[in-house]
Amino acid sequence: MSELHRHLGLAGYAARNLARLWRRSLAVGVPLALAIAVATAATLVADGIRQDAALAASYAPDLTVQRMAYGRLSPIAVGPFGAVLAARPEVAAVRPRVFTLVPAPGDESTGALATVLGVDWAAAGEAPYGVVEGRLPAPGETGVVVLGRGVAASLRPGATWRARGPGGVVALEVVGLLSDAVAIHGANLALTSLEDARALAGLAPDEASELAVTLAPGAREGSLADHLQTQFEGVRVVGKGALGRILDAIYGSRSGAFVTVWLILLLVSPAAAWALGMSVAASERHEMGVLKALGWSTLELVEARMIEGGLLGLAATLAGALAGTLYALGGAPGIAGLFEGWAALYPTFRAPLAVDPRSALALFAAGIVPLLAAMAVPAWRIGSTPPETVMRD
Repeated sequence: MSELHRHLGLAGYAARNLARLWRRSLAVGVPLALAIAVATAATLVADGIRQDAALAASYAPDLTVQRMAYGRLSPIAVGPFGAVLAARPEVAAVRPRVFTLVPAPGDESTGALATVLGVDWAAAGEAPYGVVEGRLPAPGETGVVVLGRGVAASLRPGATWRARGPGGVVALEVVGLLSDAVAIHGANLALTSLEDARALAGLAPDEASELAVTLAPGAREGSLADHLQTQFEGVRVVGKGALGRILDAIYGSRSGAFVTVWLILLLVSPAAAWALGMSVAASERHEMGVLKALGWSTLELVEARMIEGGLLGLAATLAGALAGTLYALGGAPGIAGLFEGWAALYPTFRAPLAVDPRSALALFAAGIVPLLAAMAVPAWRIGSTPPETVMRD
């Protein structure tokens, strides 16, 4: 119990020191808290988008077969490609997919776009997100659309959307609104039938934007991709795994915006620690010399100073994390757009938020550990010096 009392006494001394030297505490804590706030908001947005992108990628087909011409996507002939794919034993199913970009409902002057995706409503897994209003179309139903909430504007089930695409204008009845289960993928999505999507995209009945391939259990995607690329020119095959890695590189920890924010934090935190460590004034050195003369050991001086740095770092980190969380909940204006990129076209898009325990641990480590070290080093140096020398300096 006496050992516990000793540690509590050291903690009380450290807390009183922080209150007594409040100007120094604010000079170090406020910049650190601001850096932690920015890093927290950026981390919440980045983790949320990365998690959302990973969920969207999990709904992707095992293989996506596309045709390229002059570096751009070109319509793919379903018949020839489908016949080659169907003859392969590793292929379980092949489904055509049609998509095109059209002006989103509402004021076209905003430049907002909707991605029209043609769906075979009879195929399982084509619309995995569900609806929050209305219903999903029945198999074979045409002339209807399910809109993502980001592009629905004021349209509700029962309204008519006159979509204008490269192939012309198609009148579609809104029958449902997609849920926000996958915010990135569903925000600007408009699900309709293959026939309506072809009409909007200006494609022939036997053409598609790409082919979605489901592999048989145990099949390897590499051998099929090699076979297609030898059979046809200008073929691009994208696997589900590769898509997940691409999304992680765009939205994850390797993205330029995320790295930039963390570099700012990693520069501010050591700078704050250095300022704290160098702020040992003559009066504080004299005070530590007196404490050493009164019987304090070097370890007790180091512990008291480390508790002081730890309390300051913890308070700044908690305050910054709280401010950053509130900022992120408010939409993180200015930061969210750095990670969303294309989604800035959709004013109603709201970045998803998520907390990765590893990110939270890294934030607290970045805010506290440098201050612990900054307080321990000068305390150890002073504590190792004879007290009469310290008080005489």
